[in-house]
Amino acid sequence: MVNIAWLAGFYDGEGFVSIIKSKRNGYINPRYYLQAGVSNTNLEILKEIQEEFGGYITSCKFTGFTKKGVYSWRVQNNKALPFLESIQPYTKVKDVQVCLALRFLRTKNDRRHDKSLENLEHIECMRNEMRLLNNKGGIFS
Repeated sequence: MVNIAWLAGFYDGEGFVSIIKSKRNGYINPRYYLQAGVSNTNLEILKEIQEEFGGYITSCKFTGFTKKGVYSWRVQNNKALPFLESIQPYTKVKDVQVCLALRFLRTKNDRRHDKSLENLEHIECMRNEMRLLNNKGGIFS
């Protein structure tokens, strides 16, 4: 079992969360989904996280700064909810992003949520806010 406080610190340093917009063929409205994860050269740690929270691990092709392989553990949409809820009390650097991600997921999961223009604009605002936060590198930069 992964120590959650340690995992939150690991995530603060090596993790990411994004709200992604994709246009679907034949549909008027875009699809929004959330992706969270951690990238690192230590595959065993990522496997422990995967055992605890599900998701999947991919191999990344980074060059130039390391001779080790780089791996990325990722989890999407509602499958990210237990992970984000568990680390949120302990995050420091990416706390605002984690809170925004949780708000996004709760908005999408609300049964009253519909595809109205107002709701889509609200979700788009959350996506833009996340993009700004991620470009700043967190609240301490």
